[in-house]
Amino acid sequence: MSLVRYCFLGVLQKELDEYKQLWNTHTIRPVRQSKCPSGKPEAMYHLPHSTSLGPLKKSCITRAAESKCEDSLPRSLVLCKLGSNAG
Repeated sequence: MSLVRYCFLGVLQKELDEYKQLWNTHTIRPVRQSKCPSGKPEAMYHLPHSTSLGPLKKSCITRAAESKCEDSLPRSLVLCKLGSNAG
């Protein structure tokens, strides 16, 4: 398995980089029923003041949904919690 990984790591990384570029530059359409912002993800991240997010990058995910998601992850994968002093 490690030989396959060694041989195809460059190909896999190239595919992942291309997909990342495609995803970060696609346009998210505005939806009337949603409070989530629209635009290009990369621009929304690097220029939050140009979107409805403002400088704080407010999440459109509720705290309850975030907690449910965190509870389903293994403890080692939860790196930090927004709005709390996780350690």
